[in-house]
Amino acid sequence: MLQFNNKSFGIVFAAALLLISCARSAGNQPHEIFLVKVEKEGEKGFQAEAELSPVSWRHFNGEIREAGESIVKQYAEYTPPPPESSIIFLPGIYIRSFSSIDEAMDYIGLAELKTPAFPYEDYQCAVICEGEENGRVNKVVLKLSHINDKEYTAQETMTILTDAAKDTKIVSGGAWTDEWPRNLEFLQYSTPAGKDCRIVVMKPRYQSKYIGLTGFVVDGNAFCEMNLGSVLREDTDYAIQILHDWADAFD
Repeated sequence: MLQFNNKSFGIVFAAALLLISCARSAGNQPHEIFLVKVEKEGEKGFQAEAELSPVSWRHFNGEIREAGESIVKQYAEYTPPPPESSIIFLPGIYIRSFSSIDEAMDYIGLAELKTPAFPYEDYQCAVICEGEENGRVNKVVLKLSHINDKEYTAQETMTILTDAAKDTKIVSGGAWTDEWPRNLEFLQYSTPAGKDCRIVVMKPRYQSKYIGLTGFVVDGNAFCEMNLGSVLREDTDYAIQILHDWADAFD
């Protein structure tokens, strides 16, 4: 049975530094999340889209600032693998793993970024930085995951764009093939503080006792996503409540 980590729900990092006034003002504006069905030939699924307010890189005060130098080194040392190789590696992505959410948040060091809510106490945690050849980081992603074959799987991401990002729109979603079709249900939920949460329920149109759900919230400058998988069909309402509680934690 799924257990909530109450300690991780709703904890807010003390604001040690205010974002520059323009970024803070933009971040406090309501961000709308658009859910779109994708039904092109050979491509089926959905997309969640939102506009984010970028954050100046100088406001990231943790050790994450090492990422730029590491990315520059990646580009300098990169040698494309031979065409017949199965190895896929591209420069510009720097990843650090952590044993806890708190350690990852300290590493990022961004004021006003909330500790993400997560429904498990055991999880894998990583911070992913994407950057250019000159070392400028344009995207920071905090990723949490809990995957096993005995209970619901859960994956949460928090994505922040920096002032080096070329596009302020962020797109996420899911896709499937015609051989494994799914029915989609789009739900909308408002937290007690009025924060908007969009939920996608994905039910296979083939014989399967499992479904998947994804929730989306924009919290300040962060695009937050929670994916629940291996959910029994009869537990749909329970899983939706998990996503409601997750969204409430950002109030």
